[in-house]
Amino acid sequence: MYVHKNTIQVLKSRISQGDSAALGELYKTSYSSLLRFGVQVHGAHQASLVEEQIQELFLWIAKNYNQLEQIKNLEAYLFQALRKRLMQAHSNTLQRKKVKVRYHHRTSSAQSFIRNSVEQDYLEAENQSEQVQKLYAAIQGLAPQQRAILHLRYFQGFDYEEIAEVLSLNQQVCRNYVHRAIKKLRKQILVLKSTILF
Repeated sequence: MYVHKNTIQVLKSRISQGDSAALGELYKTSYSSLLRFGVQVHGAHQASLVEEQIQELFLWIAKNYNQLEQIKNLEAYLFQALRKRLMQAHSNTLQRKKVKVRYHHRTSSAQSFIRNSVEQDYLEAENQSEQVQKLYAAIQGLAPQQRAILHLRYFQGFDYEEIAEVLSLNQQVCRNYVHRAIKKLRKQILVLKSTILF
């Protein structure tokens, strides 16, 4: 759901004054966009982790509402904070696995992951045309940074300054990523069209 930036600024002001209803409104209006972003960047198999981190982020805001006035762009901050939380959670998960993983645990997790991936791929194949599937594969073939930037740019409506802030990159680097990603997707579409003709 696209939310007007002025609406978010008004909510930010209300939240920083302790208005819990405004925090609820922010959560409702931002949740689906944050979830799509997290899943786009970290994969559909990480959806529960993304949901958990969104909730943790809003709990932090509820406890530290008086610090919101220091945040210039709350919408960009939400995406940036979620990204950092997901990276930290992923890092923590990797560290725990290195220390505590046993063979049977790894194999059961791997089997579950493969089963979920196969089921998800099957459902997607039923619901989408072959062309859309190939385009989706091309998007998934992009680097995670490129996927994140495309999502923020075209699905969230962020400008390059906001994207640079969220991903801690230079604006020109963001522009270059978008250019290269679109160029790669165009090549994939041309290949797709040529395979359909023959």
